[in-house]
Amino acid sequence: MKYLKLLALCLLPISFAACSDDEEINSGNATVGFTSTELSVTENTPMVEIPISLEGDHTGPVKLNIEVTDCNGTSVTNDETVILTSNSLVMPSGVETVQAELRSSVYTVEDNLDRSFTVKITSAEGATIGNATCKVNIEEIPDPYANLAGNWTLSAGRAGNLAVVLNTREDRSGYDCTMTLQGVEMPFTIAYSPQGLTVKMKTTLAEGLDFGDPVGVADAVLAYIDGNYLVTDPLSASWNEDLNLILFDYPMTAALFSSATGQFTGYTWFMTDTVMRKVESK
Repeated sequence: MKYLKLLALCLLPISFAACSDDEEINSGNATVGFTSTELSVTENTPMVEIPISLEGDHTGPVKLNIEVTDCNGTSVTNDETVILTSNSLVMPSGVETVQAELRSSVYTVEDNLDRSFTVKITSAEGATIGNATCKVNIEEIPDPYANLAGNWTLSAGRAGNLAVVLNTREDRSGYDCTMTLQGVEMPFTIAYSPQGLTVKMKTTLAEGLDFGDPVGVADAVLAYIDGNYLVTDPLSASWNEDLNLILFDYPMTAALFSSATGQFTGYTWFMTDTVMRKVESK
């Protein structure tokens, strides 16, 4: 007897589900469709929700079939980088809006400015179809690493504006850089992460420079100034939203150390502010 009662209880949810499936399709005068015919999302958005709304008489369920069509652009592939969570949707009585849900993994390092896909209502039971399609445009997220590479200028007081070049690395770990002062190219490095930049200090920019008396022959070493202190710890920096400014926490300088004794003897240049500016491409 206990076995029979348990079996009956287990069958109850199945019976209820069957009843809901048998509910009569909406017979009222209703129109269903996407609330917008076009929208935009940024690349690498993990979940895209597209609202579908119903207007008119709604006394029973409305059933929809949807699909993804017209995939355009690099990395936009149906059932791979763009995946519908369900091709069938049901709008029960009293529910006027549902979401077409898609998982998205569209992303490219290089810029892709023409990428899109379309979601289409292919059929509807219980309502006529209004806006049958919604085009989804995938907007590019600028890649900071790639966009920060190139030519920059650094204001160095009486030394003028120094030309600085940031060259990328294959592993995207940072930049191999050069700054040029009076025809002398001085190499240094900047480490990169998505959170910011770190300039390696205590880098020898140039050796054996003859400045005459009283400085004599000295080596130029990259450092920064914190108040009255010369610091050779790594220097943090960040970039602005437009990727055309690099903002240093402190002003950099080229400190001079005697080639003979290693003693500090002065500066050859120092930044008048804490900003490096991108040179616009012509």
